[in-house]
Amino acid sequence: MKKIVKLIPIIVILLTIALCVSNWNLIRLKFEDFSHYLFPGDSDGKGELFKIILSVFGAIAVVYGLYISLRRAKAMESGVEKQSESIDNQSKQLELSRKSQIDERFKNAIEHLGSDKEPIILGGIAELHQIAKENKTNYSEVVFNILCSYIKSTADVYTKKADDINHRALQTIVNYLFKKNSNSTYNNLVGNLSYTNLNGLDLTDCNFQNYNLSSCYLPNLNGSNLKLSKLSNSILRTSKLIDVDFSQSDLMFTTFHYCEIKNSIFSGSEISKTVFLECEIEDVEFDNVNFFYDVNFSSSYLKNISIDNCSIVSGDFSCSHIEKIAFSKLELFGSCDFRAASFHEVIINNVITSSKFNGANYDINENPQLYDRRLKARVGKPSELNIVGVQYGKNETGILTEADCMEIELKIKNLEKWEIAKNKTRK
Repeated sequence: MKKIVKLIPIIVILLTIALCVSNWNLIRLKFEDFSHYLFPGDSDGKGELFKIILSVFGAIAVVYGLYISLRRAKAMESGVEKQSESIDNQSKQLELSRKSQIDERFKNAIEHLGSDKEPIILGGIAELHQIAKENKTNYSEVVFNILCSYIKSTADVYTKKADDINHRALQTIVNYLFKKNSNSTYNNLVGNLSYTNLNGLDLTDCNFQNYNLSSCYLPNLNGSNLKLSKLSNSILRTSKLIDVDFSQSDLMFTTFHYCEIKNSIFSGSEISKTVFLECEIEDVEFDNVNFFYDVNFSSSYLKNISIDNCSIVSGDFSCSHIEKIAFSKLELFGSCDFRAASFHEVIINNVITSSKFNGANYDINENPQLYDRRLKARVGKPSELNIVGVQYGKNETGILTEADCMEIELKIKNLEKWEIAKNKTRK
């Protein structure tokens, strides 16, 4: 049908030519008559009329040419639009195919996490991390939360024993998610790792700012950032905590047992009923801690600690060694236990009330963790400290008795055994 339509103009032209040829004499006579009519008395009237006819046919040809060009332009525009639409459709198909592939990879990776074979688990973790790197906007937070949940479920403090924990898999996740030198895939995401046993993992140089690490067992944290984090009721035992930022963190009921804490910051943190038992604490900032209440530093080595703009009430420093600390900068100081403690280059010239200094002296005790030896050495001896005004405010400076030693020793032994337990709060 389209071919017939295209032939119509040709047929019309051929018929017109045929009619002109068959009626040529009549046409010629009419042409001469019409030229005389238009140009009477002009010997060249036929030539002038012929020019007019040629001009008319030329104009028609120009208009027809423009028409043909317009049709071609529209045809080209339509072709471009169809091509663009085709490209868009192809792009959509490719995106759908790509998303389908990612979804399939994601599904398989999640299934791999449930395997009991370590290589398959590690493959699932690596695949999830790769998906998050490739599609940060859509998948980074999802992958981050899934891997944090995996840590919590496989290292639960109540249901998992140390031998049940796959430390290699968890360390892989730590390296991807928390290490400071890792890529920025998970920047600004905050995790909840509460109630997990993270002992046995390398958590040095990690970023845990604003994380929930409450009720956790935590290992070495050298160089890590725990600013604004929640560590309430957590236990750090024999951990190295060098160059760690604990500032403005929640450390209520947290236990630091036999830890090495140096060049670290605790400024502005919530430190109440916190235990620093048998620790080595040196060059540490505790400035602007509003209220040290019922904090235990028993049998610890404390040197060059900054406590500006703080108050200490009901603090326990029994059997501890205290060196180069200016208690005079405290705003409130009282009800503390310094029995059998040793002091060296300590400044105390402020008002102290209701505190115990029985058996305390100016020795340099470099191993206060050996509290039993310290108690044996000081039992039956009075305080040897020369503190201005200590005789006022109901302070005790008498002899360290056998009963005192038994009380201190029992208290330390009970704290040494402390573990995280359900519905149990240290009093």
